[in-house]
Amino acid sequence: MSEIREAVSKRLRVNKDHAETLALWEELWAQYEEGGKDAVEEFLAELMNNRPDEDSA
Repeated sequence: MSEIREAVSKRLRVNKDHAETLALWEELWAQYEEGGKDAVEEFLAELMNNRPDEDSA
C-alpha cells in the first residue's frame, strides 16, 4: 500500500503549486494508516466543520 502513497506524493511534488494538496494527502494517508477508513472520515468531517464560512467572506 505504501506504493500508492509514494506514487501520489511523487506526482504532487512535480508541481510546486500543489504544496497544500500534498500536505492534505500526507495527512489523509497518515490517518488511514493509523485508523483506517473511519479515521479518514472523522478527519474529513473535522475539516468540513472547521472551514471558514464562505457566506461571510
